Amino acid sequence: MGSSILVKDETLLSEYIQQLKAYFESRRKAFTFPLDLRGTPFQIQVWKALLDIPYGTTKSYSEIAKAINRPLAVRAVGAANAANPIPVVIPCHRVIGKNGTLTGYRGGLDLKAELLRLEGIT
Repeated sequence: MGSSILVKDETLLSEYIQQLKAYFESRRKAFTFPLDLRGTPFQIQVWKALLDIPYGTTKSYSEIAKAINRPLAVRAVGAANAANPIPVVIPCHRVIGKNGTLTGYRGGLDLKAELLRLEGIT
């Protein structure tokens, strides 16, 4: 991925901070700030499908694979989830196993369970 310059600017970050804080305080269900997704075309396709999962609901890896018209790419969907650069904003925690179990999460299954509880999913 090309070269990037990181600039710390509290003013530019304030909208992101406010929206994330509101999410964690259960006052926000969706993020409205712009995203600059960078990954393979397949990863971006998966991440966009994750953005379509409504707050408080879950989908299985196979449902995501079908949603992107790649029904046999279930494991690849899991790999794209693992590569998700902004896991709360792109809600990969809302993706569960086909049998309803919690599976894989970069932050650990306890964190995944906590994010789902925050959204009212038990």
